[in-house]
Amino acid sequence: MLWSLLGALLIAWLVLFSLMVIAVLLVDWLRHRTRRRQARHRFAEYRRAVAALHVHGDDR
Repeated sequence: MLWSLLGALLIAWLVLFSLMVIAVLLVDWLRHRTRRRQARHRFAEYRRAVAALHVHGDDR
């Protein structure tokens, strides 16, 4: 009986640990994804600003 209880506790601990690892990896992936999206957005704004400067630079 003691061994079955210890086995059940070990399995429960392993399941909880696995869920925590999956949660941490998911949060890290989501942060990395939003960071990439923000970088892409900033780069697009930079390109628009450079294009606007070139257009206005040609008018002078």
